[in-house]
Amino acid sequence: MRAHSKWITHPLCAALGLDPKGVLYVLMRSVRDGFIDKIQAEEKLGEMLENGFWLSPLIIQGFHQALDAI
Repeated sequence: MRAHSKWITHPLCAALGLDPKGVLYVLMRSVRDGFIDKIQAEEKLGEMLENGFWLSPLIIQGFHQALDAI
């Protein structure tokens, strides 16, 4: 999933020349590398959203589409 590069990055990371990775990237990478399966990734995202983690509906939709493509 390369869409994260289009998102606004944290100013400190940008100032340090780092490519920040967000929680969705970590979930996607975990699925891709076989640490968790797609269902577990969806469940973890659901838990985070239920506990106050906010994402726009378009980002959530993009996550599910990218997850389906793995």
